[in-house]
Amino acid sequence: MKEVLSNKNRNLIVIVLLLISCILGIIVCITNNSNEKLIFYSIGYIVAILSTCFIEKFKIISVPVLFSGFHFAFIGGSPIFKYLRLGEYCDEQYAIILFSYILFVFAYYMCELLFTKVKKLGTNKHSKQINISTYKILILLMWIASVVANIIFIIKGNFLNGNLETTRVTAMQGNGILVYLSWLGIIANCMYFELFLKKKGKLSTFIITSAITIILSLMLGYRSRLITYVLIILMMYNKTKKIKNFYVIIIALVGIIIVALLGILRANMSNLESNSLLNEILIILDNGSTNIQYMFDYFPEKVPFQHGSTFLINILMLLPGPDMDFTLWLKEKLNLTFAGGGVTPTLLGEFYINFNYIGVLIGFALLGIVAYYLQKYYSNSEKVFFSSLLFHQFVGSVRGGLGNIETNLLVFSIAYWGVYLISKKIKIIDDGGKNEENSII
Repeated sequence: MKEVLSNKNRNLIVIVLLLISCILGIIVCITNNSNEKLIFYSIGYIVAILSTCFIEKFKIISVPVLFSGFHFAFIGGSPIFKYLRLGEYCDEQYAIILFSYILFVFAYYMCELLFTKVKKLGTNKHSKQINISTYKILILLMWIASVVANIIFIIKGNFLNGNLETTRVTAMQGNGILVYLSWLGIIANCMYFELFLKKKGKLSTFIITSAITIILSLMLGYRSRLITYVLIILMMYNKTKKIKNFYVIIIALVGIIIVALLGILRANMSNLESNSLLNEILIILDNGSTNIQYMFDYFPEKVPFQHGSTFLINILMLLPGPDMDFTLWLKEKLNLTFAGGGVTPTLLGEFYINFNYIGVLIGFALLGIVAYYLQKYYSNSEKVFFSSLLFHQFVGSVRGGLGNIETNLLVFSIAYWGVYLISKKIKIIDDGGKNEENSII
């Protein structure tokens, strides 16, 4: 009875918080004072995030809460950080950011209320088990292929003797398959980490292969790979041994500092002017509003709406030819010439350049529904790695958009399921039947 009353109270709190956010959003729309817009927007946005936390009972490592964290860092909080750093207002952004996020939360919450009973995703006891030895060998081969691809990438791009930012971008063009192949080391290590969590892998092997993979990624100047790796590992660990919120917050703060330091290091290695640590952190956090404003300024006045075509750009990178990825394509369309990589549009910007403001609102509502089913899959599935991969790719799309994660997700899924299915069919080494128990990967 207490639990029922607790849930009723929680539901009431969520409804009240969302209503307050909506009212503040309406005030943002009708007031003409930029300072008031920013104040009401900030309060309304924080209240909306608080409603998400109540829905998930303040569990940070959950799909909607972590999505909200990324949303705050790269979309919702960016106008606030821009004002703190530069004193600039983003009047055009406040309402669409706030109402699209409210729709995300509302859609997720409605799914929680309407679909409360979800069957636990268990294991079919009659299904054929995988051969662990085969699985390990295939993971090793995938990891070796990735190391070779990274070394070829480094040599071909002349990374050790040139401007790191310019060289990294130049080397990517026309080498789509090599780029994605070089990513597979991260996936192989995560797949092996699942074996370790299920007491079928060695910690020493995981540490050695991880160290090599991280070093190669840093030599290529990719901060995103390091972030991807750490987040997936944390999500996997959390599935088996819940991580307390306090430690999640500490890890997040340390992670932001490390990412900023790597940005400063990359700038120094590229003969570019570097920032102070605090300024670099603020630039990372306010960059989203800058990129969103680019979208609003150029589409459709200078560049027509794309009607979904941007979702195909990275897919085409898998084909032979000098195709640019989505961020570089966007950088060219915006006539930007800064050194280094492309422009990350954020999810909001991506929906906008394809389907205008209505696309942003509908898109975030649909994302709320997807978040619900992803959360249930992550919570109930016994596939520790694959559920964590889907979790990460979803929240990671906040910064770069769906077009930037779809090819990664496709390649990584093919790699995982390929290894998984082959391990069910082929026995490379007879493990004496040891794979018959607890061998669900």
